[in-house]
Amino acid sequence: MPDKKFFHYVALLWLSCLLVYEIIYIIYSTKFRFRFWWYRRQGREDEVEAIISDFVGKWGKRTMAKLSCDVEISGTEHLPAEGPVIIMTNHQSLYDIPLYLSYFGRVMGFVAKQELFRIPGWGYWMKEIRCVSIDRADARSTMQIYQTLGEDLKRNGRGFIVFPEGTRTRDPGGTIGPFRPGALRLATMHGIPILPVSIDGTRFLSKGGPLCRTWRGGRMVRVKIAPLIHPQARSSLERQKLLEQVRGTIVSNFESIKLEWPYRPVEQAAD
Repeated sequence: MPDKKFFHYVALLWLSCLLVYEIIYIIYSTKFRFRFWWYRRQGREDEVEAIISDFVGKWGKRTMAKLSCDVEISGTEHLPAEGPVIIMTNHQSLYDIPLYLSYFGRVMGFVAKQELFRIPGWGYWMKEIRCVSIDRADARSTMQIYQTLGEDLKRNGRGFIVFPEGTRTRDPGGTIGPFRPGALRLATMHGIPILPVSIDGTRFLSKGGPLCRTWRGGRMVRVKIAPLIHPQARSSLERQKLLEQVRGTIVSNFESIKLEWPYRPVEQAAD
């Protein structure tokens, strides 16, 4: 009987192959989207935006489908169909990104590592959906990026994803870490509404053991969307209270949707 290490390496190899396949798909799509290049040349930005939305949405759904992952979302009535919005959410896995891009119905950028922008095809599309990379050690540069980004979000009614923890959770139980003080900066600088979102389940998708112990159709990701919060904070004390309010909402909703692994659908558990 193979040990746990064997299954762990098999799962990592499978995930690596999936990632390479998706990168090739992105490069292929970048090269052959003739309508995209033609509309861009003519300055038809609405058509360009529609192609980008269609592409990233299909890419996200393809990725989640390959993981045979069921997605359960509650609170969709709080998700604005248009207008600028900043989604603040806990961060569990790289798979958070394709999940949001495919199920939220909007093109949304996010803060990413600089190395990701260097991947052919991948980096190009990240720029197209307005992803940014910031240097936390350079406060002046960060403020300039936030200023430009906020103006773009308000002018074009875009959405943006912020992971206020600053990194993916390392806790096996998915415990949400402290939020960075600068997480609210983009919202408070420009008065952009905040949409608190809680997620659970993607933390299991990149771990070898649980991934191998599940079966096709037996993987579940849960998402809970809370009502919009309109930032009115001006002083540092008000910003701190707002940060605590947002974190409290995300943590509370996370506890209400938290999964235990391996997850078993009700009908299978009853057998």
